Amino acid sequence: GSFIAGSAILLSQDRRETPLSMLVHSTARVDIQKNYFHMIKVLIERWLSNAMVADNVDQLPEAILAERERLIATGVEAPTDEDFFIQTKYVLAEATPWLINSLSDQKQVNWHIAPVHILVGGNKLDRGFTIEGLTVSYMNRPTSPQIDTMEQRARAFGYRDDLLPFCQFFSTVR
Repeated sequence: GSFIAGSAILLSQDRRETPLSMLVHSTARVDIQKNYFHMIKVLIERWLSNAMVADNVDQLPEAILAERERLIATGVEAPTDEDFFIQTKYVLAEATPWLINSLSDQKQVNWHIAPVHILVGGNKLDRGFTIEGLTVSYMNRPTSPQIDTMEQRARAFGYRDDLLPFCQFFSTVR
């Protein structure tokens, strides 16, 4: 919900802020990445179906509404209910998932085909690959004695100053 709500608020402020992206960098194992990719696609499709039959903002998925409230509580400018409702449906309809497991997958990412991107992958999303408009990172990789590698990964993703109020980084506890 955090990425969808944040993207909807950002797009209600200015559509030139695109592309906006989320990173799911969970493991180097391709089979697990494929599972994440599938689960994300199913969730987005379910949320979109629900949003398209909703009559008002209060009927959007609870995870999205809760994140909207959290962002507003941190000082993000609140859009009107109508703007948020319209932009949430737009974000869900335009969310483009990418499974990145090879150099050719990297090259296929087209930032211009949609305003909202969700990238799922492992080491090919590591150092040296720029993710445009990154706001939410989900990196639940296993702990490692190589903390410097994890720190390098975090720095490599980078965040734009103007997007910082919307940025979140989820990782393993230990």
